[in-house]
Order: sequence, then structure tokens, then C-alpha cells
Amino acid sequence: MKALSIRNPWAWYILHAGKTVENRGTRWLYRGPVLIHVGASLTKDEYRAWRAAGESMRSDPKPRAKVPEYAEMQRGGFVGIVRITGCVQHDVYSRDPAKNTTGWRMGSDEHGPTYGYDLADAQALPFVPARGALGIYSVEHRPNREQHTAYAVDFGSSAGKYLDTYRRLEAKR
Repeated sequence: MKALSIRNPWAWYILHAGKTVENRGTRWLYRGPVLIHVGASLTKDEYRAWRAAGESMRSDPKPRAKVPEYAEMQRGGFVGIVRITGCVQHDVYSRDPAKNTTGWRMGSDEHGPTYGYDLADAQALPFVPARGALGIYSVEHRPNREQHTAYAVDFGSSAGKYLDTYRRLEAKR
């Protein structure tokens, strides 16, 4: 299975608030399902800034969920799945930050283009503690594994949900 680590609250916005774009500085060829892993690090200042930015970008007229408080944010594990369906390159914009954002798409800085990965079929799943990795990476379900790595995870009682949902989204390719 493929996975992608996304910092909160951005992962939360994908799973619960209609965020349909993940912005990155690297272009990937992969299209298909990815497990969403949330990183373990998140400072209170990052949370406040990103929460405010995310709330300003929300397009859902009636929010279907409220962003959890800092202490309630899940960190350091898998939280769901989404399907990457496409990619749009964002050109380098002027230094005016207002020109760098369109909905969930964020423009790039002077260092080069960014890429907006189109997302669909987001689904929250039970939290499974695990280490993450950078970029898109492969993950194997290894039951009864004492030491979890970014590439071998025991999904425990949630294994069936993760595997079934992954296969269902993979069939949509």
C-alpha cells in the first residue's frame, strides 16, 4: 500500500472538511490511493496559524465538522485514506500572498513551482500509531510486529478496514 505523511491540521481538513488538494514542492507520477499518515510534530503556534489559514480556505458552506482543539489532534499515525487523481503545477507568483492562494491551491515562492495534487474519496479510518516517512512511500501490514517502522505496520483490529478501503479505491484507478 502507498502512504503519504501530511501534517495536521491539513490531514484533518482532507478527511473532514472537503480539502481536495494537497500542495507539495515535488512532482510525483503516482496516482491512486494513499494512506494518510499524520506526523508526530505540531507546535501550538503551527496549529494556530494553519488552523486560521485552513478555516479561511474552507469552501463548505455548512462545515460538516469543527476542527479539533490542539490537544485533541491525532499525531504520529495513520488516520485515513484518499485517492490522488491528478496534479496541477502552480507557477511562481509575485510576492503578493493574496495572489498565491485559490481555494485549497497554494502558489509557490521564488524557489520554483509547487504542485497541487487533486484528491478524491477521502475517508477517515481508526487511528493506528506508526512512524511516517517523506514523500509517497510503501507500507506493508505485518501483524504482531513488535517494532513498527515507516514501512511495516501492525494495523491491529483496523487491518480489515484499511485493506478493504485501499482495495476499493485502487479499483477506481
